[in-house]
Amino acid sequence: MGVEANALKRGWKAWLHAWLLEKLVEHYNQLTRTRKQALMNLVSDRVLEIGAGCGANLDFLDPRQVLWVATDINAHALRRARQRALRAGLRAQFCYALSECLPFPEAAFDAVICTLVLCSVRDPLRALREAWRVLKPNGRLVFVEHVAAASGTRLRAWQERLAPLWAGFTDGCRLNQETWHWLERVDFQELRIEHFSLPLPLVGPHIAGYGIK
Repeated sequence: MGVEANALKRGWKAWLHAWLLEKLVEHYNQLTRTRKQALMNLVSDRVLEIGAGCGANLDFLDPRQVLWVATDINAHALRRARQRALRAGLRAQFCYALSECLPFPEAAFDAVICTLVLCSVRDPLRALREAWRVLKPNGRLVFVEHVAAASGTRLRAWQERLAPLWAGFTDGCRLNQETWHWLERVDFQELRIEHFSLPLPLVGPHIAGYGIK
């Protein structure tokens, strides 16, 4: 299925994480609706979503224009995504896969979606380079990610202090990751990054934007 057996998550912790994600989807989508819709309007045709989770972005995709290929390592989350895609009438395919090791050939997709993924993958730079690899020339990576607060701020101090505890309760999510630096190290011909903040505790600082291969 494109993922090592020991990486696939099926147990009660994976079920709980998938359940929590689905419960939070509606609130998070409302907070990010304008930005997400603008970014999803940029994608069409054959679209890969890495770390697709429960399918939180399906509300923003046009089923007439998109073939959605969803990858994740959480079997429970991907099952929920399948149900959500069915309800949305979206053409969809599903694959258990690590974001750092995608089982697709080069230039296989017109766009790649990445939202709230890079904070949790083991190697975010490798995941981004894999996304770049499977994009067609001039294809787009679109992203929305929570990130570290500015250095020297009180919020950043709390993020640093709570990072180990947070990771333990959130399946490895890193509060204090400066994800924009990883994006800048990928060979995009054009990269747009917007920094903004949401009214959320600890994970309010965000980035959104796109990179063109």
